[in-house]
Amino acid sequence: MAYKPRQARYDQGGKVTYLVYESPQPLANGRVAMRTRVRRLYFPGDARNISLGKPGQYRNLRGRNVFGVPVTYSYVLAPATVHRGKTIAHLPPRKAHRTKDRPAAKRRAGSPPDGPSTEGAAAGGGVTARFA
Repeated sequence: MAYKPRQARYDQGGKVTYLVYESPQPLANGRVAMRTRVRRLYFPGDARNISLGKPGQYRNLRGRNVFGVPVTYSYVLAPATVHRGKTIAHLPPRKAHRTKDRPAAKRRAGSPPDGPSTEGAAAGGGVTARFA
């Protein structure tokens, strides 16, 4: 079976964007260097109003607390037909909002900061949110 790309699930040819951030990386000599990390984000083709929240601890869909950045966007759901017993309802296209909590890299044991922060590289870590 051939590899099926992740964005293939979006019927309108999903959008791919990148979240770029920095996090502390302990070195062998005991110093800490800032390492640039990248997360690939997939969105539906009709996604609008894509925005990033502040980095921090968030509860994901499974109820686990994770460190990450919430990404919020809106999109249009296709028309649908709902069947409940003998009742049939036709739903028109409707707007929906979604928030994804994208986990960021966790710190390694023994590294000084607790993770990326919004104060920038001088404070020991920072999220530079940009879409490429």
